[in-house]
Amino acid sequence: MRTFARSSLVIALVAVALVAVAGVARGNPLSLARFGGLRGDAVQSGAFALYWNPAALAGEGWDVGLDLELIARQASYDRDADLNYVPDAARAANSGVATISTVGVVPSLFARYGRRVGTFDVGVGFGVFVENGGSANWNKNLGAPTAFPGAVDGPQRWASISAQLLLVDLGLGLSARHRRSGLSLGFVPILVAGSFSTVRARNIDQSEDLVDASGNPKEGRAYFDGSGVGFSAIIGLRWDHRAGFSVGATYQRGARLGLAGDLRVAFGTQAPSTQKATLDLPIADTVRLAAALPLTRWLTLRPSLELAIWSVLKEHVFSAADGTPLFVIPRNSRDMLAARLRADARLSDRWRLMVGVGGERGPTPSSTMEPGFGERSNVEAGAGASFALSHHVDLSATFLFQYFLPVTVENSIQRPTANGTYRDAREIFVVDVEVHGWRPTVR
Repeated sequence: MRTFARSSLVIALVAVALVAVAGVARGNPLSLARFGGLRGDAVQSGAFALYWNPAALAGEGWDVGLDLELIARQASYDRDADLNYVPDAARAANSGVATISTVGVVPSLFARYGRRVGTFDVGVGFGVFVENGGSANWNKNLGAPTAFPGAVDGPQRWASISAQLLLVDLGLGLSARHRRSGLSLGFVPILVAGSFSTVRARNIDQSEDLVDASGNPKEGRAYFDGSGVGFSAIIGLRWDHRAGFSVGATYQRGARLGLAGDLRVAFGTQAPSTQKATLDLPIADTVRLAAALPLTRWLTLRPSLELAIWSVLKEHVFSAADGTPLFVIPRNSRDMLAARLRADARLSDRWRLMVGVGGERGPTPSSTMEPGFGERSNVEAGAGASFALSHHVDLSATFLFQYFLPVTVENSIQRPTANGTYRDAREIFVVDVEVHGWRPTVR
C-alpha cells in the first residue's frame, strides 16, 4: 500500500506539471494521436482505450493514464523561381529555401472504471486530450533584400508566416462486454474546443507583386484568429477470443467546427482594417481496424489499417459575418490510407519490448500543397519499452521517426502559386505513465 501511495503521489505531481505547461503546448499538423505510443490501435486496452476503442473500457478494475508527447519537426520548402514565374527583380524576395524547426509538448489524460453486472462487464471512461493540432513558425530570411521589407518573412510567406491550430477534446465513454462470447461495444461522445490563428502575406488581387504600378509598396498581410466548438464521437467493437487473439474496429465521426473571430488585413499603403469572419473547419471521419495475434506466449503481432475520410475538406473559406467569401483557399483533399505492423515481446513479468513500422498515403494532392499545411505520403518506424515500476504502475517510452517523401510541385493552383520542393521529417517521443487498480486477471 505504501508503494501504491507513493506512486499515486508521483502521478499526481506529474499531472499538475502537465497542466501547468498545457497552455503553451505545441505540435505539428494535423494528427497528434499517439496515445500509448506503439500500443495505440483498435485493440488497445486500459485507459487509452477511450480513444482507440471504447469497447475495451469494460472490465473489472480501473486505470488512469498520462500521455506526454514531445514532437520535433524539421521541414523546408524551396520555392522555385522558374516554376512560379518569378521575375528577375523579385527572385531574391520571392524564391529560395524556407526552413522551419520546431519542438512541442502535448499532454493528455485518460481514465476508466469497470465492474461486473450479471453476465456482462460494464465500464465508463473519461479523457482530456489533443487529437489534432499544430504550429508552424517559419524561420526569418535575414538575408532578404532590404528594399522589400516583407521579404524578411521568407519566400513561403504568401502561404504561411505562422499558424497555430489546437483542438482540445473532452470525451466521456460507456462500454458493455458480454463475458461469455467476448464481444464488446463502446461509445464515446466528444466535445471539441478549437482555436486557429494564421498570418500570411496577401495582396488584394492575390498576386505576389512587391510594388504597385506607381512603385509604392504593395505587399500586405492578412491575420485571422478564431475559435469555436464542435462535436465528435467514436463507436467501437471488439472481440476477445478464448484462444487469446483479439480483433477491434472503430468508426470516429470527425468534428465539424465553425471558428469565429477577427480577420485583420493591411494592403500596401492602405490603412489596416478589421472585420468579423468565420472559417468552417471539417475534421475527417476515421475507420480503424486492428488485431492482436499471439504467435507464442511472449510474442504478439498487431497489424492495423486506418482510413481517414479527408475528402470532406474541399476548400477553406474565410467568410464575412453575412456569409460573403473573403478568402478561398482550395484544398481538394483525398482520403488518407495507413497500414502498420507492430510487435510486442514480453521479456519478463516487468519488461515489454515494442517495435513497429508503417506507412501513410497523405491526403494533400500536389496541386493544393502549401508550406505549413497539408500532409504528404510518409513512412515511419519506431521502438519502445514498458517497465512495471510496481504492481500498480507502468512506465513506457516510445520513439517514432516519421519521414515524409520529398515532392516537387509543378501544378499548384494556389494564388500565389506554391510550386517547389517540399521536405519534412519528424521525431516523436511518447512517455506514458499508467496506474492500475485491482483486476481479477493479469494484464
